[in-house]
This record gives sequence, C-alpha cells and structure tokens, in this order.
Amino acid sequence: MKLYSCNIKISKALSVLDKIDEKCLIIVDKKNCFYGTLTDGDIRRGFLKNLKTSSTIKDCVHRNSKFFYKNKYSILALKKIFKLGEIKAIPILTKSNKVYKIIYNNTLTKHKEKNKNNNIPVVIIAGGQGKRLQPFTSVLPKPLIPINGKPTIEQIILNFEFYGFKKFIVSLNHKSKIIKYYFNDKKYNIKYLDENKPTGTAGSLKRLYNRKESLFIISNCDILSQFNFNNLIEFHNNNNNNFTTVTSDKKYEIQYATINSDKSGLVNKISEKPVYNFTINVGIYLIDKKCIKLMPNKEPYDMNQFIELLIKKNLRVGAYPISENDWSDVGKWEEYKDSISKLSIKN
Repeated sequence: MKLYSCNIKISKALSVLDKIDEKCLIIVDKKNCFYGTLTDGDIRRGFLKNLKTSSTIKDCVHRNSKFFYKNKYSILALKKIFKLGEIKAIPILTKSNKVYKIIYNNTLTKHKEKNKNNNIPVVIIAGGQGKRLQPFTSVLPKPLIPINGKPTIEQIILNFEFYGFKKFIVSLNHKSKIIKYYFNDKKYNIKYLDENKPTGTAGSLKRLYNRKESLFIISNCDILSQFNFNNLIEFHNNNNNNFTTVTSDKKYEIQYATINSDKSGLVNKISEKPVYNFTINVGIYLIDKKCIKLMPNKEPYDMNQFIELLIKKNLRVGAYPISENDWSDVGKWEEYKDSISKLSIKN
C-alpha cells in the first residue's frame, strides 16, 4: 500500500499517476492521516487555478473523497460507489484516520478481507423445494436460481469468501445431484450434508455436533447479505452469546386506508395507508456447538422452534442488527425481482 504526502510536487504526482493502473493516489498529511485523493483530473483543475508543476499537490487534492472506517462497510456499498464510474479508489481508515487499506475499483472482485475467523465453517441450508419460486424450481433447485449471472448459492459463497471464510457445508435434499454437479469443477471448499428426507430449516444442524469446530455460521440459501460477517462474530463473542440471530428493521405499508371502530360500529379513526415497522429475523445465525446438543431428535425441525427452545433453556440468544440495505431475500418472486434491481451491479 503506497501513500503520498500532500507536500509532494505536482510533477512527481503526474509521473506516478502515469505509471500506475489505478490512476488515483491516496494522500496523507504530515501526521500520516488521510488527507484526500488525487487524480489527473484534480491536477488539471489545479492548473486552471494557476498552479505549476513545481507547486505542491496540497491545493489540488480532492478533500471530500469517499472513505469508510474499518469494519463499517460492505461489498454492496463499495460496488454501488464504484458503479458510478467516477471514483477509482476508496481508502479504509482506522478510528484515528490512518489508512488501513485501499480498495480499488479494478481489484474489488479479487479483494478478500483478512480474517482471523476463517476456520469457522459457513453452513448453507439448501435442502428446500423452493415452492415460492415455482415454476423456476420445477426445473432448477432453488439454490441455483441465478442472480447477476451466478446461482444464488454461489453468490452467498462469494460474499463469505470476500470476508475471508474458506470452509462451507451445504445441507442438501431436493435436487441435490444437480447442485453437486454444478460445483464439480469449482474450487470452493465444500462438504455436503445429505438429507434423505426434508429436515426443516434446523434439523440438519444436529449432524454438526461431532465436528471439531465450536462455532458455526448458518445461512439460508435464499438470503443474500453483504455486511461484514466478522463484526457478527465479534458481537457474538463480546456479548457471551450462545446463539446470535441477524435481524433487520422492515417497513410494511398497508395499501388501503384502515378503520378503527368501537363496539357499536362507530368509526373513531381512519388512517390512510399506514406504515408499520417490525424487527425481523433475516435468516443468518451464529451458533455455539453446545446449543446443538440440546436439539431434539425431531424432523422436520425449524429454526424458530430451535430459538424458542434455547430461550426456554435460559441460554443467551442475541440479536445482531443490520441495515435493510445490507441483505435481500430472493426466496419469493416479488423479493427476487427487488433483489435483481437492488444488486444489479457487476461482480
């Protein structure tokens, strides 16, 4: 990672910009804190202000450059900015405004976060029939429904890989051979949990108990999320949780006026298209292995039942909130179409 002082000469900056593919320099001040970015366009605008090649770059640096703080950004946020085509590099800063890393537009798809948690397996629940996505799922299994040119399940894997996760376990039942065949020539580290019959959204987790790992990330196969999963693990550990579910606020607007009336039938209030706010369960979880031991030998067994059981057993069940913009549900048609629009960004 190369940083440049705001006191270097314009002539030197031009020479460097001519040699690098990114065509953007990250500039720091004398305390080595982020100062701004510099492109040849910024220099041309400096020349219009009568700056010379012998002048320092300080007066032509773009001071309002976009940046993110470490652990406070997502892939989706980066892609949205780069999609505009005007920004070539985004610095990631520490709390003290030092440059932690630089993410460039032309290397985003190759970029992967360093991750001390990369031995934690990601378990993808992919055994369902996908009835809400028929008639597509009459031919393709739900995990292979495409989003931006890649199957949903592969998009999920790529998002986790971006944050440094390397081990994947996929729970399969419906059309499992098709899914395995798709991944035959891929280089992902995938193990399979084959279900002989539908086990619900949590039933297959019982088979994880004999693995050596103590923590597992669980994801439904119809949830695309792009928040930093390492923050989820940090939250889980800092709060001494046994189980953490990812949550998000969701607004629902009633498309009609609603009426309140008393027992005699007299209307006392009318609300035009009221909006209600709920905190919903996204479908991504972090689970301690000792929770799995409590799961009954019952199939099918769903995640909601499992969470209720853990609460009754007085285990710590935490809720990790993310933005509504950091996830998409592609499990039914109306949400699938919204996700295509929301995530219509080239990988």
